[in-house]
Amino acid sequence: MAPRLKKHDAAAIDLILREHLEDDYHKIAATYLTSYSTIMKRRHKIQIEEAIGHPYKAGKAGFSSKATPEVEDFIKRLLEDNSDLYQDEIADYI
Repeated sequence: MAPRLKKHDAAAIDLILREHLEDDYHKIAATYLTSYSTIMKRRHKIQIEEAIGHPYKAGKAGFSSKATPEVEDFIKRLLEDNSDLYQDEIADYI
């Protein structure tokens, strides 16, 4: 896996892409020692931000938890009293 871009390099690349200061994306990648793919992903993100009018943040991968903070607190208290419960037994309490 390639190393992460430094913040100042990422900011410089974003500025170049936003202001269209350089059209050769391979040259940008070589200058900042990153991949062409990284440049294209950053360019795509910038295009999305310009289209929607605010910073774009992708959602987290995977499923979201169905447990509310109240359920989590309940389970913690339940396990403090009954530390030997199995998951199916905990589910019965919920």
